[in-house]
Amino acid sequence: MISLENRSTFTENNKKEIFDLIIIGGGITGAGILLDACSRGKKCLLIEKNDYASGTSSKSTKLIHGGLRYLKNLEFKMVSDVGKERNIAFQNAPHLVRPEKMLVPLYKGKGFKKWQLSIALKIYDLLAKVRKIDRRKMLSKDETRAVEPRINSYNLIGGGLYAEYRTDDARLTTSIIKTANQYHGNSLNYMEVEKIEKKDHFEVSCFDHILNQKIIFQSEHVINATGPWADQTRLLEKEKFQSKIRLSKGIHIVVPKAALPVKHAVYYHLEDERMCFAIPRGGTTYIGTTDDDYKGSQDKINITKEEVSYLINGVNSTFTDQRIQNSDIISSWAGLRPLIEEEGKASTEISRKDEIFISKTGMITIAGGKLTGYRLMAKRAVDLIFSKETCRTQNISIDGNFKPKFNSYHDFKQYLCLNYKINDLKSDYFIQNYGLNSISILDDFQDAKQKLICCEMKYCFEKEGVFSLLDFFYRRTGQMYFDPKSVTNDLDEVVSYYNQFISKFGIKTVSKKEILSELENQINFI
Repeated sequence: MISLENRSTFTENNKKEIFDLIIIGGGITGAGILLDACSRGKKCLLIEKNDYASGTSSKSTKLIHGGLRYLKNLEFKMVSDVGKERNIAFQNAPHLVRPEKMLVPLYKGKGFKKWQLSIALKIYDLLAKVRKIDRRKMLSKDETRAVEPRINSYNLIGGGLYAEYRTDDARLTTSIIKTANQYHGNSLNYMEVEKIEKKDHFEVSCFDHILNQKIIFQSEHVINATGPWADQTRLLEKEKFQSKIRLSKGIHIVVPKAALPVKHAVYYHLEDERMCFAIPRGGTTYIGTTDDDYKGSQDKINITKEEVSYLINGVNSTFTDQRIQNSDIISSWAGLRPLIEEEGKASTEISRKDEIFISKTGMITIAGGKLTGYRLMAKRAVDLIFSKETCRTQNISIDGNFKPKFNSYHDFKQYLCLNYKINDLKSDYFIQNYGLNSISILDDFQDAKQKLICCEMKYCFEKEGVFSLLDFFYRRTGQMYFDPKSVTNDLDEVVSYYNQFISKFGIKTVSKKEILSELENQINFI
């Protein structure tokens, strides 16, 4: 990735370069497009106004899932497509895409009937080509309680256990961009597009928030992959259009595992018949999501007490042995889904299909879709302009893949624990964040006199294009969401190391007080 050391050189050298493709938007879709196009041999540049994955692509439910709920709407092709994509994602990024057993409890007079869920999961297994070891298992009431002892037993009639895959959406996005770099793909975060014009070529006028300067990049083609900001990006061409994007807001809350110690991920019905997840991760459990129409600012999405109460009431009616309350919440996030409008339907009923729009100049906009389907979305968009070259991403290993060096996740985990004297939780953290790159960070730690977190920060600054300490804690490590207390550990040393690193580039330093203030903002709705 382009780092602080070579950013100025890159921008200066590419002022007169004509790229084959410029991608606007550094979320999962833009990352997928960059990898697809540059792996076809094209000279590409991805531009993101903030940090990579700073929008929707770090605020999902963090599942590469097969879309069980789409069977209700008879969307068989979507289930088949995302099921296949899930298998590809697991094959190419086994460090980032991890198997997760999912329990669906069944209650009398609420949600699925037992026969309905049995048939749905059977179809799901077939369409999604689920591995034999992961195929669905229907459970009796006692078996359901044995799998998840804290589940509410009132009117419980049984359950279904099936396979999903958990990921870290921000880490996946960053890793795909890093993979694209291996195919000579270029990417610049903190680079805001201000104007798009079509002359002999597309001219994309930008402002670099790191170097504090304006720059124009040129390209034969432009793809707008800015998700909820798609319409705003289209307006930069000064062309009139009829918007078809409808924004839906989803929030998640995080509690310590002690407050909700689930053994498995649980997919349960709320009182209004919506489905919700409770998913264990490290020392926490996260709960979500909501699905409501949204018309506010896309850059500042507030979480309300009513939304939090909605999730808490739902989880407390499903898990009765241990009730959670506002004071248990340690962090939260809110994101927007760019849905494609379907007249007469509520946001919860709208299909998660993607759609492509092409302006008079030829700029392509792609919106909608799901995290799981990012690769197919990218292929669709890239095929429109580079159809002579074959898409190769189905078989491209994602940066950090530990195979074939290690036969399995278990073997890699054992290696880290034994060689670096770290515990199970810490080894899981490193594998699921950095994969094989963990070895580089841990080797540096063994040789250096700094704290491990400083070695991790150094790696992310040099190899992952992050320039902000908050972005590091939010999207490179995930600590701000899943281990906020650890952010305060050694904070004086971390802030000092960060300021020393970035000061030579003229970037504004930060204070310990700013980081602590951001931690408070994570639960400021309570």
